[in-house]
Amino acid sequence: MSNSTSGGSACNNFSRQVGASPQFRNDQASTCDGGRGAAGAAAHPPAQVDARHKDGELRAENGVQNGPILGNYAKSSSTPQKSIWDADAKTRENYAMQFMARQSMLEAFYSIPEDQRPKKPHRVCNCRRDLRPVEIGRDAKGKRQFSISKPEIYKHASTGNTFFGGLMICGSPYACSVCAPKINEIDAAEIRHAVSEWVKQGGICLFVTLTFPHHRTDTFAEMMQQFTKGALGRFRSGRVFAEIRKDLQYSGVIRSIEVTWGDANGFHPHSHEIWFVKPDFLYQHPVVDWSSFDKPSLSSMGKELKQFLLEPMKMRIFERWRSACVSSGLSAPSYERGVDVRIAETEAELQARLAEYFTKTGIEKSGWGVDDEMTRHNTKKGKAGRFTPFDFLRHQFNPQKTKTEKARYRRLFAEYVIGFKGVSKIYWSPGLKKHFDIKEISEQAKAEQKTEQASLEYTVPPAIWVFVVAINDHRAELLLKVKNEGVQAAKDFLSSLLDRYAEYLDERYDELPAVYQYILESITDEKT
Repeated sequence: MSNSTSGGSACNNFSRQVGASPQFRNDQASTCDGGRGAAGAAAHPPAQVDARHKDGELRAENGVQNGPILGNYAKSSSTPQKSIWDADAKTRENYAMQFMARQSMLEAFYSIPEDQRPKKPHRVCNCRRDLRPVEIGRDAKGKRQFSISKPEIYKHASTGNTFFGGLMICGSPYACSVCAPKINEIDAAEIRHAVSEWVKQGGICLFVTLTFPHHRTDTFAEMMQQFTKGALGRFRSGRVFAEIRKDLQYSGVIRSIEVTWGDANGFHPHSHEIWFVKPDFLYQHPVVDWSSFDKPSLSSMGKELKQFLLEPMKMRIFERWRSACVSSGLSAPSYERGVDVRIAETEAELQARLAEYFTKTGIEKSGWGVDDEMTRHNTKKGKAGRFTPFDFLRHQFNPQKTKTEKARYRRLFAEYVIGFKGVSKIYWSPGLKKHFDIKEISEQAKAEQKTEQASLEYTVPPAIWVFVVAINDHRAELLLKVKNEGVQAAKDFLSSLLDRYAEYLDERYDELPAVYQYILESITDEKT
């Protein structure tokens, strides 16, 4: 079969599967005459294909032609410039960052000697890319039978935003920039509810930050083990903390582990915690005699008085934290930097007090509250000289960064993700959710949860999905086509990918059914 014959047939088959408009199919047929075949991209493993597009130096066909940009996420030069934090721009950014997270984890995976590698790369590599296996029954011998789902595009009834269905979801709030916002929104709502209910019950919240000295040469995975499994565990065990719990009338804690990185001292893990306590301990200050005058209400106290009354408890917390760090092999923290304890009496007061602490996020919303500081790590950017892990991904598209710097940031992101394994991003002490009538939901379930009414707009033929993800990443572009221009525009866009990637496709269009059958058989064998 000649190239020209297979290419024209491939174009026609492709356009028919997608459902491109007749005029578009005619245009494509004339373009493809004498061209190459289709869908050879399926024969290229993602790791091999992605390696051709390293360092974030992807180019948009219709966008800015020169300089590192967000690949196909870059805006067309003919479209009006929108705020970088509008919904469409955020969709582009989230999928671009996830694309680089995948590349970072694949590079880390294949850098490990084959006999020492884990069975699979991190699950973010498959998130919203791989088709989901669907059990369809059992055969006569009782063996489970599977089919492969089809990629689906849904549109929210209220917002008009689009999202994918029918794909694997990683549910990783610390590694995936697409899953994290959904998980964070649910976590934030739960924290907001718990804080509000506790204040109604007459309690107060202590906002506690725990950290320790660290050095550039420290290994992140080892440091995280010493911090989370060692120091944080020891901190809450033993007689000393039991006495603190008793004096505070401590009912539980919500803990969020946050990590930043700086060139001077390396990774900086720290714990943001909300302690649910009663205010009685404030009236037990060792140098204040309340018998000679009426005790002021907590709401009537000024900030300075509250901090003064809190100081003895802060000292006890610090001494316990210092001991736990040293016992776990970490450097001893200082009183000034190792512990921060502040009172959060009401959510309104909390938002005002935390305003100076919060970093700029770019999200167009009201001032952050405690729930945002605890959960919105995916949108936070580090202060000058410091980076959040998602900043490592953002800098893959920074034209001021060199290839060497970008490669270093990818290695650092992979080190962070691997070191975070087994650590809960948000932790609630046992029984605390039940106290506030909050249902226990896994991070995976939160990422998959559909909370808004949405309609199915389009089902992408599985064979066509190869062109969306295998060579370059067009997922955000496809979502926004459906959202802003409609289904037919999305179908025409998918058809245009054939011509765009002709050099990769050669004469392999007919191999697609066999490739997908192989995938199906692999999934079936793995699940049984």
